[in-house]
Amino acid sequence: MEECNESGFTLDVRDLQLFHHFCSVTSMTFGPTPHVQQFWSITVAQMSFSHQFLLRAILAIGGLHMNFLTPNTSEASGWYKTKATAHWQAAVRLATPRLAAIDAESCDPLFVFAMLSCLQTFALGPQPGNFLLFTDDAEMEWPIFFRGLRTVAEASVLFGMTERARPLAFMYGIAKLDLETLPRVEPVTSWGTALRNLRQIMMNEVSGEEEKAVYQDALHRLRAGFAAVFGNSDTVGGANSQVVFAWLYHVSENFVERLQARENLALVFYAYFAVLIKQIDGVWMIKGWPDHLIAGIYYALVPATRLWIRWPMERIGWFPPP
Repeated sequence: MEECNESGFTLDVRDLQLFHHFCSVTSMTFGPTPHVQQFWSITVAQMSFSHQFLLRAILAIGGLHMNFLTPNTSEASGWYKTKATAHWQAAVRLATPRLAAIDAESCDPLFVFAMLSCLQTFALGPQPGNFLLFTDDAEMEWPIFFRGLRTVAEASVLFGMTERARPLAFMYGIAKLDLETLPRVEPVTSWGTALRNLRQIMMNEVSGEEEKAVYQDALHRLRAGFAAVFGNSDTVGGANSQVVFAWLYHVSENFVERLQARENLALVFYAYFAVLIKQIDGVWMIKGWPDHLIAGIYYALVPATRLWIRWPMERIGWFPPP
């Protein structure tokens, strides 16, 4: 195969296997519609031929998916994960300097890379002490990747990438939440009641205006997420990864700082987000994450406040061992 023009990287036969798997199998798991599936299997694949950081990211995700599908007893299982790790590390090294100098040519592939960065974190599976927005590790990659997604999205507006006439303009709206059409009050459902209770907890616990603004914004966006996923019932209506991840995308830096500091109220809000994650746990990369997140939140909370997440625990189906 012809050598790629960056770092002397050459694809071997097993790399082609990962690429083929991503295009023909993994891409089908990224959305329920042919439009989304073809975007990943054809458009993104073609885009990667001109941007090695994207190609290496594709190979990494394909490798993680093959690792997921391969029995742990198989020798190939360890190989897929090792190969995926090497490709991902190379992708990050290549993409990082480009994120600091985004232009019209690199905007689309960098946005796709930023999306894959978020998916890669989930695809690795739950890790001890890592709960995405708060972790025992001082070097948190997840918020960095989401900030990268925001950075590219903001740059896309300046470069005119979001104009409707562009074929790829749709992907920049991937994390939008409809905040304008929310009803004044939550519907008469268990999730509506739960969010009303959460609002009451917030009103009781928050005093300062700045603090109140942070949590009111987070609650407003949670309402939008639940409305998009459940509608006016308690059964899932529109659950997909784009809707669910929108809350993570939009939540403020001020809220994330409070969550990283493990403030009780921020942890409780995060538990409600874990309920949304639960609605898409049929997707391979989400397996195990809802239970992992709610457990981490439970043990991070002051014991007296753990009752505040009773509803999220029930919806997820996780309870601490006796």
